[in-house]
This record gives sequence, structure tokens and C-alpha cells, in this order.
Amino acid sequence: MKNSLILAVALVVALLAGCGSDSDEGATTSVSPSVAAGSSDPAPSSDATTAGSSTAGSATAAAMQLDEQSTAWFANFCTGFVGLRDSFSSVQTDLANAGGTTVTEKQAAAAGVISGLGEKLKSLATSAGALPPPTIENGEQMVTTAVDGFNTLGDAIIGAADEFARAPVTDQASFEAAATQLQTSLQEVFADTQSSFAAIDTMEQPGLDQAVAAIPQCAEMAA
Repeated sequence: MKNSLILAVALVVALLAGCGSDSDEGATTSVSPSVAAGSSDPAPSSDATTAGSSTAGSATAAAMQLDEQSTAWFANFCTGFVGLRDSFSSVQTDLANAGGTTVTEKQAAAAGVISGLGEKLKSLATSAGALPPPTIENGEQMVTTAVDGFNTLGDAIIGAADEFARAPVTDQASFEAAATQLQTSLQEVFADTQSSFAAIDTMEQPGLDQAVAAIPQCAEMAA
């Protein structure tokens, strides 16, 4: 859950590199090497390494048994999270289709796309908190951490989008400057996300990954 979200945020930051220029002028806003690496090759990151170790460890642990309440919560969460992940993955297409002929129209359209991602994060938080938490050990704490993290992250992305929408844009150069600042803001969001969700790792129990992966709604997340 945590690492998928981190990579999704990194993907948004990387894709916004092309947001600052017209297609006929070429992409003049570049992505820093570190951000590009974070979005396309998660292997060097400590979070991805942790995820790999966790996966390897779970392979030797027997799947825990989830009761009906726990299964319902994870099924609901996985359904919402897969939809959220797809929204992040399609952001490049969404930005391209946002439209607008003037720089101010493009600015408003792009801000709307990014703000929409933040709203979807907050919707996932609402959905995650709507059902009784899993009855597993630390289940309630995991839900609280996830809900708080998604709300905080959603608010941060919406705030970055609002800041971008308010930036004074009068021509292509000022639009590109505003887009670059938006990238910087989202990079900060990406960094904050890593620490916001880190606590979930310490709450997971042996065999939980296998048990959740066996739930049909969660199979795609485990793939």
C-alpha cells in the first residue's frame, strides 16, 4: 500500500515535466534525475528495498486467517486504491486532454487535473474510514494511519494545485515558471509521503500480505 502510493506520486511529478510547454515547442521543463529515477526505477530507494524484503519474508510465512470484518475492509480499500492508482497512472493523458488555447486556460485545466488527484486521495480516506477496521493486531492503528496519511497527502496536492492556479501567468515563459514551481511543490509532497506512511510497515503482521492478496479485489494490487 505505502510503496504503491509513493511511486504514484513520483510518477505525477515526473509527468508534469511536459506540462510546462506546448507540444510544438518541445518539452522545455526538465525533470531532475533523482525524480525520474524515483518514478521509473524504484530499486535504489530505501522504501522499495523495504517492500522487497517484506515480500520475501511473507513468502515464507503462512497466510493469516482474516475474519469477515477484516476481509470486508481490505476488499473495500483495495477496490478504491486500484481506482486511485489508475487515476495517477493516467495523469499524462488527463493533462493532455485538459484543453485550453491560452496559457491561462491551460493553467486552469492543469490545476484542475492535479487538484482532482488530491480529491480522489481524500475520497479514498473517507472510504477507508467508513467501514469497521480489520480485527487483526494493530488493525485500528493501521486504518487511522492510512486515513490520516491520505487526507494529509490529498490536502497537500490540492494546495500545490491551488498555488499553481494562483500564479501570475501571462505568457509561455511565466507558465513554464509556474509549472516548475508546481513540480517542486509535488517533490516536497513526495518526500513527505515517504515518512507519513512509514509507520504502517511496523504494524504489519507476518502472513498479512498473503491473506490480503488472496482477496479477489486485492489480487491486482499484489501482482
